[in-house]
Amino acid sequence: MEELFALVHVDGGGRADETVTPVAGLAPRPLDEAEAMRRVHAVASAADTDSTDVLIGALEQVRQLESWLEARRHAIAVSATHAATRDHEAWVSANPTWDDGLADRGSAGLGHGGLTRAERVAVAERSAIAEIACALRIGEKAAHLLIQHGQLLDAWLPDTTTALAAGTITGAAARIIIDSAREYTSLPVTDAQTDARVRTAVEQTERFLLDVACAGGTTGEVGARARRLRERLHPLSRQERHEVARADRCVRVRPGCDGMAHLTAWLPAADAHDVDHHLTALARAALGPQLEVSTGRTRETGMPDDEDERTVGQARVDVLTDLIIGGTTSGSVPDAAGTTAPDLSDAGAGGTRAAPSADGPSSSPPSLLLTMPAAVLLGEDGPAAFGPFGSIPVEDARRLASTATSFTLGITLADDSSPTGTRLITAGRQYRIPAELRRRLQVRDGTCRFPGCRRAATRCDLDHRTAWADGGATEEDNLAHLCRRHHVLKHHSAWRVTGPPGLDAASRDDPTPTSSASSSSVPAPAPYSSPPPASSVLHWVSPTGRRYRSDPDDAPFRRPPAPPAR
Repeated sequence: MEELFALVHVDGGGRADETVTPVAGLAPRPLDEAEAMRRVHAVASAADTDSTDVLIGALEQVRQLESWLEARRHAIAVSATHAATRDHEAWVSANPTWDDGLADRGSAGLGHGGLTRAERVAVAERSAIAEIACALRIGEKAAHLLIQHGQLLDAWLPDTTTALAAGTITGAAARIIIDSAREYTSLPVTDAQTDARVRTAVEQTERFLLDVACAGGTTGEVGARARRLRERLHPLSRQERHEVARADRCVRVRPGCDGMAHLTAWLPAADAHDVDHHLTALARAALGPQLEVSTGRTRETGMPDDEDERTVGQARVDVLTDLIIGGTTSGSVPDAAGTTAPDLSDAGAGGTRAAPSADGPSSSPPSLLLTMPAAVLLGEDGPAAFGPFGSIPVEDARRLASTATSFTLGITLADDSSPTGTRLITAGRQYRIPAELRRRLQVRDGTCRFPGCRRAATRCDLDHRTAWADGGATEEDNLAHLCRRHHVLKHHSAWRVTGPPGLDAASRDDPTPTSSASSSSVPAPAPYSSPPPASSVLHWVSPTGRRYRSDPDDAPFRRPPAPPAR
């Protein structure tokens, strides 16, 4: 172990120089339980002192304990996955179905009986991930990543595991090492030479990054070395890596606040710089030939009536939007290359965006729900909600309601007895479940009703809580949205949905009523909104017997509280 923590470096050819002297005292020793408890006690008692030295020492202890807990968390997650897989296989054996004897699904899809035995057994990992995610109160992607990191530490990075358990390196530094190694271990290995290159890259990456991390390097320093090492040690050539990365090109939208969103693109760097250059050129052309720079703002200084107060940055966004969606133009202006480009000076500054032409490119209907009070649709001021983007300006909501007919439109009628209002669904098609009921449930649920899942209800299945074959009715109290992943989990694992367990509503996942929030002497905060009807609340029971409560989505908006009586 002493040799591992020598101050090594990489020469120009990517080879390690191992002739340097090891650094004494850096060999880690994992914390045992007694030592961990001693440090916990020291940290707990540090708050009672005003000594700077003691308090800083306590922070060092906190850092080491966090690293130790991180190592234990990874190890426990991997062990829990193995145990949950065994339990699930036993459950499948104890609960056979008529499909178990099929060699493949064939016609035995979700609507024709279920899964084969092999497919039911394969649900084990999905069930384990869901159990871990609910226990840690994290998303299932994060839980899956935690398991993968734990498996990588166990199989490929033993020295990183030891250093993390000893508190010698931080959890953040360990994640950089894990992510760097994971990129190599995920590469397809087709021959012995490739396998040797991958193993060498992992070993040297761990060694050189531990050098920095164990010496007290910050996350930024460890990350900087990781990037340099990647260029020298990666088994693939730069061209091969570029082709792999280019295959993942995409455009994504991420909700923001105040009716805004982030639109990001992953594309080749050269194309990104070209797009950036042309957006700037078109924006400057749209702002006019005479520009004045004042206090960081660029604006047109021509005729007073034509003054445009937009910044170049704002005009760039307007150009991008109108080039894709289309907008009102009043002429044309030359772009940087001397060609003719549309005049976009009105776009975003009072202009009206034209609807896409009938012979323009077709698009699939967006899976989004637009919700607003009836009075707002008819012209009054008020709120509007647009799917996962939340509140949007009422003008944009009315425009979408009048022109974007592919959106699902939900209208609410205010009800003085309920701050969330009563929903009246006005759009949709009937498919097995009546259209009005389907749209009503989309507004009620908002997302998949498995704990922690945020997939939009418009992209989910409607599931009968009590199966139709078992007497369940197709009515609101017996229906809930589940994404396909959790729909399969409900029907082909030991996860189940039950009625109210009689626990206090404030206890979301503790199976013992005595430990709920109602037993505390601290007064409970005022509720965010009126509690949902009991019939709309789902109570999930995990394979280990833990309960998790799933409420329908918060109402998109609610009536403001009544003013105090005078």
